[in-house]
Amino acid sequence: MRTILIIIKKEFRQIFRSRPMLMVIIAMPIIQLLILSNAADYEIKNLRLAVEDYDHSSTSSELIHDFAYNQWFDIIAFNNDQEANDQLLARNKIEAIIAIPENFEKNINNGYPVDLQIRLDAIDGATAQVASSYIISVINKWNKNGSDIIRSRFLYNPELNYKNFIVPGILVMLVTVIGIILTALNIVREKETGTQEQINVTPIRKHEYILGKLIPMIIIGMAEFTMGLIIALTIFHVPLLGNVLLLYLYLFFYLIVMCGIGLFISTIAASQQQAVFIAFFVMMIFLFLSGLFAPIDSMPNWAKILTRFIPLSYFIQVMRSIMLKGSTLLSLQKELFTLIIMAAITQIIAILNYQKR
Repeated sequence: MRTILIIIKKEFRQIFRSRPMLMVIIAMPIIQLLILSNAADYEIKNLRLAVEDYDHSSTSSELIHDFAYNQWFDIIAFNNDQEANDQLLARNKIEAIIAIPENFEKNINNGYPVDLQIRLDAIDGATAQVASSYIISVINKWNKNGSDIIRSRFLYNPELNYKNFIVPGILVMLVTVIGIILTALNIVREKETGTQEQINVTPIRKHEYILGKLIPMIIIGMAEFTMGLIIALTIFHVPLLGNVLLLYLYLFFYLIVMCGIGLFISTIAASQQQAVFIAFFVMMIFLFLSGLFAPIDSMPNWAKILTRFIPLSYFIQVMRSIMLKGSTLLSLQKELFTLIIMAAITQIIAILNYQKR
């Protein structure tokens, strides 16, 4: 135990002695969290519309009024020239066209079903889907026929604030970067400076050396997470409905997994440049297959299978569930067992792969 404490002390001295490293550890994640959380905006405003009113009634005017005085929409064209409006759609001048048919008011008053035509530019499928949901939402709120109104309740994020969704994911991403890249550079840096050879001739055992490298990174990762969590709660006002201690329990095992991967990379890389490239390759796979940017359910079957082996996907789910839903350990026990197993596997591989020679 004394040997491990000495290695931990050495690691912290080495980190705090380097001012550039302190900037990377402390300043960069905070700046990234502030910038990325405001830049990755899933909310779409001022969607450009063209409106075709073939009814010219007071009822159709009321519906158009609801679109005109809404933060989501900006009516660019108001005419019944279908060909001209389709050209606007083709030239990316507008995102959607709404066509109100003849006898619109008459059918509404008589309780008959009414078909409203919506034509969307679906080149960007995500924008088209959001625009469609916005249009349907406005129509449902306006609809005077009570039997046809769809009443929706938005659970866990009633204000539909995108920051409540994206900020926990970005926070997990930053912790992942700290866990993998900084840890990956750790042993490699000592290889390049020659201190690795001096350590290898000492009676330090492999597991003591790995633990001495691992524990400081876990402490730094938890400190980074704490700073990011404070920013999420105070600046972005993301709710924390669950137990914060439960959140740190999952964070502990997740950091062990990430640091284990970083240590493994450091044992196979011959230089810091190689370590960065390998870590970057792993990070890209983790980020795009974790559910951070795209729902896992919408991925192809082969990608869904891969996500089961990506620890990032489990911790993102845990973060959002605990913070937004107030989930308990009982409902997230599968994720905990999975992270524990992954932590054990990655540490065993890192220790076995480290060659003390």
